[in-house]
Amino acid sequence: MKEYLIKSKNDNESSLKPQYPVCKIFQEDEKKQEKEKEEKKKKKKKKKRKKKKKKKKKKKKKKKKKKKKKKKKKKKKRSYMNVGRAVLDRTTTINTVTTTSTIVGKANSGADLRRIAGGRRKRTTENGLEQRWEDEQDEEMVEKEEEEATVEEAERTTK
Repeated sequence: MKEYLIKSKNDNESSLKPQYPVCKIFQEDEKKQEKEKEEKKKKKKKKKRKKKKKKKKKKKKKKKKKKKKKKKKKKKKRSYMNVGRAVLDRTTTINTVTTTSTIVGKANSGADLRRIAGGRRKRTTENGLEQRWEDEQDEEMVEKEEEEATVEEAERTTK
């Protein structure tokens, strides 16, 4: 038989006295307690193993790369002009006079405006007077002068 050490209730001191078991219930309780302890130890070991596996999985995960945002190209502002109502864009400095034809065109500069408007425009001179003329007539005059000059040069070369 095994010898069991049990604390004595009478003594205040923590001395242990040997006693022999009287019944089988006491022995069975001890066996159950030992089994429970072993099971707890096994569970603890299993839990530790699971935790290690989870850590490994975390290491395998790769971080996703952030995609760079593409810069959008700015579109050039197009200015539209309704010549019949003399609506101009902000960039132009020429005021158009209302014409009989209803031409709608795109204009980016004053020269384009003059061409689209059919030549009619007005400017203020230094004196403050308004002068109106048609570009088409001016262009025709320039062309005639150029033709005359070429004809004169041709005559000189023939002489």
